[in-house]
Amino acid sequence: MSFPARVRRGFTLVELLVVIAIIGVLVGLLLPAVQAAREAARRSSCANQFKQLGLGLQNFCDVKDGRFPPGGGNMQAPFGNATNNHWGLSWMVYISPALEMGDLYSQLTFGDYDAHATTGVGTPRSLYGAEAGSPQYKIFRCPSNPMPQKTASGGDGFMISDYVGIAGAVNGFGAVNTGTAAGEQANGGNGPLAVNGILGARSQVKMAEVSDGLSSTMIVSEVGNWLQNNKTNVDYRPSYTYGWVMGSASVNDRHMNSVSLRYPINAVDNIAAGVSDWTTAGNKQDSGNNAVLRSAHSGGVGILFADGAVSFMASATDPGVLSYMAMKGDGQTVVAP
Repeated sequence: MSFPARVRRGFTLVELLVVIAIIGVLVGLLLPAVQAAREAARRSSCANQFKQLGLGLQNFCDVKDGRFPPGGGNMQAPFGNATNNHWGLSWMVYISPALEMGDLYSQLTFGDYDAHATTGVGTPRSLYGAEAGSPQYKIFRCPSNPMPQKTASGGDGFMISDYVGIAGAVNGFGAVNTGTAAGEQANGGNGPLAVNGILGARSQVKMAEVSDGLSSTMIVSEVGNWLQNNKTNVDYRPSYTYGWVMGSASVNDRHMNSVSLRYPINAVDNIAAGVSDWTTAGNKQDSGNNAVLRSAHSGGVGILFADGAVSFMASATDPGVLSYMAMKGDGQTVVAP
């Protein structure tokens, strides 16, 4: 008597383990591609925000007879109507009408108060929501930034911006001799403050004065990543203490939302950069005149040029090239790589 052959159903344990291993390998191969695709999307979104900032700057120039906004103004003429010196507003506030904040900007009185005034009609705190904690405006936040979203530590409550204006380059960066008297305004404990770029402290640069060419002069970059201070992650973005609205004062060596180039791109480790402590070398929470340009994008940072063009600058970019691009009239026309 013969019996029919038994039909085997399902997988053996060995076969199941092999299938799981194959799936694991495929997932391992796919995951980097997925992460790369996500970062590409974030980088594209960041570039789009640069374009919006560029349009805002161009719009300001159109309204102001070809003059760029100050990197940070005070409240006295021509930046305001105050009779006494006060901390003023950043370039981001000046272009906010083009960033869908025109209804708020139109209520600013530019009067006898500091940018972080806690009371008074027409003050930034009363308009931009800082009394209850500032909104996190998407336009000022790089999508790739790994740091938690939070507001400034100085009691003002404004959000901390990942984007900074370019005030120029300090003497000696990239072996470029700018001349201290002509190229720098102050050299206090917050680091030297350049005046050879476009968005400087109390600057009033006109398009016609950018003799190197608008397409060769950078005007905005980013600081949306950690710094390493003695191997510890620190948030030393220039607007950390007072937020994105803070500008400058008439006599002071601090500048909150613009930087003067002094270090290579993504030189985030103070030890590797040969600096004993970032807080004594132009990188700190309260201003940071020489904040390192940095981002969480792979290999570089986004750059906005004065003509509105957006580019990506590699970390390995020669410091001399960066210096020439940061200065508006050094006689060196450098094309973005």
